[in-house]
Amino acid sequence: RLGAKTPIVRGAALMSIAGFSCFFFTQSFAGFFFGMAVLAFFWSPDGSKLAYLALESVNGRIGMRCLVWDGATTRELAAFLPSRVLLRDYLPYFDQYAQSHRIWSPDGTALVFAGTLANGESGVWVQAIEEGVEPVNLGPGVSAIWAPADRR
Repeated sequence: RLGAKTPIVRGAALMSIAGFSCFFFTQSFAGFFFGMAVLAFFWSPDGSKLAYLALESVNGRIGMRCLVWDGATTRELAAFLPSRVLLRDYLPYFDQYAQSHRIWSPDGTALVFAGTLANGESGVWVQAIEEGVEPVNLGPGVSAIWAPADRR
């Protein structure tokens, strides 16, 4: 069950500040429709892609899926059950953590998350943003972020 404080957005759109154009990027993914529930979203370091977490059933439980939108298409990545720390302490405040807690790798080629995949494996995962690539388990953990590129 999602906590009462967990924000859920019905559909997500990108709006131009230069004009009045609006693009509903959650409509561009086959299998989802305008009413999909988006829990959080994160811009890539170069601003060219948007990763977002959407509700999805994982083994009959409420889970989420990582998706990446590049301005034209949406890639479906891992579906997982989030760790309690991710669900309770991070997702409700994702907009406040967007700059300090980065899920994007510094080069914008991968995402990191903590949770349990559909196969039952838990831990911290690195997910390349290419569709069809399986996430890599880094080991046990309940929370994960990338260090900024200038702090390595």
